[in-house]
Amino acid sequence: MTPPPTTDLWFETPTGRASLRVAVANTALAIERGFSFHRVLPAEGMLYDLGRADVFGFTLRDSYVPLDLVFIADDGRVAGFVEGAPLDPGPFTPPVPVRHVAELRGGTCRRLGVAVGAAVGFGPLPEPPGEVEPDARDVGTVVLVDADRSGATLASELQRRGVRTVHAHGRDDAGAEARYAALGYRFARHVAHDGDVEALAAALEGDGVTWVLPGSEGAVDVADALAERLGAQGGNDPALRRARRDKHAMHEAVAAAGLAVPRHALARSVDEALAFYRGEGLGEVVVKPPASAGGDGVRVATTAGELADAVRALLGTRSRLGLDNAAVVLQERLRGEEYYVNTVTDGGRHVVTDVWRCHKRALHGLPFQYDRFELEPGDGPLVATLAPAVGAILDALGVRAGAAHTEVMLTADRGVVLIESGAR
Repeated sequence: MTPPPTTDLWFETPTGRASLRVAVANTALAIERGFSFHRVLPAEGMLYDLGRADVFGFTLRDSYVPLDLVFIADDGRVAGFVEGAPLDPGPFTPPVPVRHVAELRGGTCRRLGVAVGAAVGFGPLPEPPGEVEPDARDVGTVVLVDADRSGATLASELQRRGVRTVHAHGRDDAGAEARYAALGYRFARHVAHDGDVEALAAALEGDGVTWVLPGSEGAVDVADALAERLGAQGGNDPALRRARRDKHAMHEAVAAAGLAVPRHALARSVDEALAFYRGEGLGEVVVKPPASAGGDGVRVATTAGELADAVRALLGTRSRLGLDNAAVVLQERLRGEEYYVNTVTDGGRHVVTDVWRCHKRALHGLPFQYDRFELEPGDGPLVATLAPAVGAILDALGVRAGAAHTEVMLTADRGVVLIESGAR
């Protein structure tokens, strides 16, 4: 991955001028990504050039480290700032229209003595990259459903390549069109939907849709069903849709294909969970929602009491995807080396794009937290082992197109064992 361009950012402080070296974000893709998911910052901060002055809502969603936000007015003064709150996603808005926003390591404003009204400036900013030549193939129209977070970066790349893109967004997201326009995205049009696939298909009938892709985790089901309804590419086997979304059904489908999965169960009560735990003679068990994203609701229980508490805490809640947790998934805690395997599939052919080894450690009273991720060499023996195993898992889940993120454990006695897979 090409490192971002950098420049100098300076503030006039009570003790004189203080300079920082910061990365620059001046493309829609870089602005959307920001420092999301970073645990270690590649520079002392990031300077965003938003293209024009406006009262933008700025978020710190998915920020894993404390960050300060500094809003820079066009007169070269600090218009306002927010001090490190990585767990508060915002949005934070400046008191006046601004074009430039600095995102700095948490505590920088306090350390330097940055104040509202203080002079601030920066070095030359690189020109945004020019448009690439349109793809030689006429791919028609691509519909992105709920292009939030990573889906927005996909929109940026498609548009750079001259591909006509339509955004199907939730009807309750009334500001979607203006927000994406402000960030530089050029959708041919926006279509609001409420999850009714038939109505959405009718609204897109004249667009010549050739591909339908989900732009977020919560859009996968609608995108799959819409692709099937329109006869477009991008959808996966509808008969296995539940297996791609529900972690218990996922393990059942993969096990039915003769592949290794953890011992698992679906429990609708504490009694059912304890019966599985005792019946399998497990020492540790992972408790998680049937369908969610990230580490939402995931707990590790090492005793029957901890298991009962974990199940009670999860039952009856709503997952990050807005789904009711009427049951919980139980899985034996696997031992071995954990890997993330990312793939792209076209026409049922799976290509591994990257493999990451996961390192964990005990932290904040929890038995494990992800500490760091190590990229594995693409031509090494490990990838040669994992690639066919993950391909077989994706086949068992009916993945025919799109990106997938699969988590597996390489064990000493059972080889590659599926933890879970998320297909886009």
